[in-house]
Amino acid sequence: MKCDVHMLHSFAKIWLQRFNGVHAIPTTIVSNCTMGPTSSTTDELNWSCIPFLIHVNARQQSQTLVTMSMFNSPGGVVALTTNDVCPAGIDFHCSQVIEHLLSRPYVYSCLCERLKHVLPPNSEINRDWIASKVKQCMWDYSSSVNRRRTLMGSTKQSDCASVLKGLWDDVLSSPFDDYVNKFVKDRLHVGASQARTKSHEPQRSRGVEE
Repeated sequence: MKCDVHMLHSFAKIWLQRFNGVHAIPTTIVSNCTMGPTSSTTDELNWSCIPFLIHVNARQQSQTLVTMSMFNSPGGVVALTTNDVCPAGIDFHCSQVIEHLLSRPYVYSCLCERLKHVLPPNSEINRDWIASKVKQCMWDYSSSVNRRRTLMGSTKQSDCASVLKGLWDDVLSSPFDDYVNKFVKDRLHVGASQARTKSHEPQRSRGVEE
């Protein structure tokens, strides 16, 4: 998507500037990287060292959380379960969840009532505008949630962030979760049924004419 390409270009530009010494390493990052078993002195630190140093703990934890034994077991990975699917991956990009939520009278009524407080001046509330706010809620509080530590500064919040957060928690999150669970189960069920059907199909010998 265009926005993703723009984001990647921006990060590439920032890291090129960092590698070229345009930006100094913040003291908070320096202090985190000069402690522990793989610590470096302040004089030794440069931006090329940072990605390796800040992910030391994550690499150690991943070795205990994800092991190759789960893939090397007899038969390999037999089938995915609902626990294998990340709910944040189900949103308006790949499903009709927005239409589903807006089609529910109670949800739509609550959206109209609570969103009128952040309606731009001289504007009238309409379905398309409400849909855009539902998308924003879904993106901000589900799809784009990033639990990684930021290197510098804090994340930017929209002017109506508190209203949208309350709307997500009180109105949208529960029917959204119901939709996601059904969305995933329906597809896993279809996939499992197709796999069972295929496994019971008679195998024909190659090179033998009927």
